Amino acid sequence: MVCIKPPFPAKDGASVVMKVSIQSLVEEGHDVSVILMSTQKHTMNESDIPTEFRGKVHFEIVQVNTAFTQWGLLKNYLFSRQPFHAERFNIPDFRKRLENLLQSRSFDIIQLDGLYMAEYLDTIRRHSKAKIVLRAHNLEQEIWYRMRANEKNLLKKIYLKSLADRHQEYEWGILNREELDGIVCLSARDARMMKEAGVSKPVIVAEYSIDVSEMGKKNPFPGEVKYPVFFIGSMDWTPNIEGVNWFLNEVWDRVRLRFPDLIFYIAGRNMPEGFAEGIRGVRVIGEVEDAHEFMASGGVMLAPLLTGGGIRIKIIEGMAMAKPVVATTLAMEGNPAKNGVEVLIADSPVAFAEGVILLLQNHDIARKMGVAAREFSLNYFNNKNITLKVLSFYHNLTNN
Repeated sequence: MVCIKPPFPAKDGASVVMKVSIQSLVEEGHDVSVILMSTQKHTMNESDIPTEFRGKVHFEIVQVNTAFTQWGLLKNYLFSRQPFHAERFNIPDFRKRLENLLQSRSFDIIQLDGLYMAEYLDTIRRHSKAKIVLRAHNLEQEIWYRMRANEKNLLKKIYLKSLADRHQEYEWGILNREELDGIVCLSARDARMMKEAGVSKPVIVAEYSIDVSEMGKKNPFPGEVKYPVFFIGSMDWTPNIEGVNWFLNEVWDRVRLRFPDLIFYIAGRNMPEGFAEGIRGVRVIGEVEDAHEFMASGGVMLAPLLTGGGIRIKIIEGMAMAKPVVATTLAMEGNPAKNGVEVLIADSPVAFAEGVILLLQNHDIARKMGVAAREFSLNYFNNKNITLKVLSFYHNLTNN
């Protein structure tokens, strides 16, 4: 596995998925090596490797600097057609460590976790005969086009249009590269969009897989609720900030009219200083030591996302804990849970507020929805089933 970020500590969706992948492959009896980028934003050291993986998985932790400068940003905009983010992750030291690993070990499959790891396709093909698979966590171009659509500042809008166009050209180009042998998509929607864009590589849809059985042992709603309405997510990710701000500005007052004493809890790492200050009934917790324990103590989970892309792991985890969830259509992208049965989907401020109020007023509806959500997650996002599906895909690639 060639990873754009560390799988440990598993504090965000992508890290959780990589951790579960490593664990599942080991449990199925495969030899696994992981080379990863440890950055100033996402840092990992040898001490972060869990005990259960020591001696079973070979880790290569490469400390890299992906920080951007204003000059680098300007130079890329004026003199390059590549997305600036792709250039940031093209790092000579990482390339050299990857070369050394490929020369010292042989592999059947090399899985790239993250689009920008495709910067190393030529290096991998030069030093290995393994089949190369890209696990596409989302469609990057879509994130930038959506950010542009919601941007009010004209200059930023122009820049985001350029960045989105570059990502589109780059992404479709990567997915059709000769060196690439297959693609793992995390949603059927992404796979369909790739096909419509002319991507001809073998593609499999393998949703995010998590060990939902363990999280599903938590108490279902209403139970002992410490955080009656809550949001949890990385607050250094722009779509999360935009979504929570939308909820606070457009929805929250409507909910408080019905429940004036209600507290909305916001948790997440890298919380912006002063976020939500002065807003009545809002308590910012920041980073929590154990995200699952925080969620287990929660009532109604909110996912008010307006931009971004890919499937939301935190929603899956919340559903697995039998939490009733109110989410926007975009937040549920790639997650086929049924509206009104396993989740409440609402896109307007009025509808979103009504969804929250309904679940707070009627505990029976909330409980039934939480139980249905848990059952759905246990079946649809079952780690064992998804792992076997991916392994079958890999066996077919290596046998051809």
